[in-house]
Amino acid sequence: MKVLWILDAFWSGLSLRSKTILCLGLVGLVLGMPTNELGWVWRWTRQIFQMQNCMDDFTNPVMSAVESGDQKALERAVGADKPQQLRTCGSNAIQHPEGTVSFLLDEYRRRPAEAEHR
Repeated sequence: MKVLWILDAFWSGLSLRSKTILCLGLVGLVLGMPTNELGWVWRWTRQIFQMQNCMDDFTNPVMSAVESGDQKALERAVGADKPQQLRTCGSNAIQHPEGTVSFLLDEYRRRPAEAEHR
């Protein structure tokens, strides 16, 4: 309760301009829209991770097929549509990166799956 009282006192002491900047920054962070330098760095970080995920989605099936020695699995992993899917995934990662919430949920979902493969 004391924390809420302190936050209320802090919020009451802010000017309208400061409140607006904080609210816009918070909304921008949640939606993934950059509103300052830190927002741009966060956007670039999300883009890099999403491009890495695209590469992992492409290379993991290939490596699994090579390790197992299964010719049909290898053919499926390097099918004719796979390079186009990789290009599309990378393009979307650069042009339309996920918002913060969906990005963090996707990363949370991917990490346990990667730990199982090790």
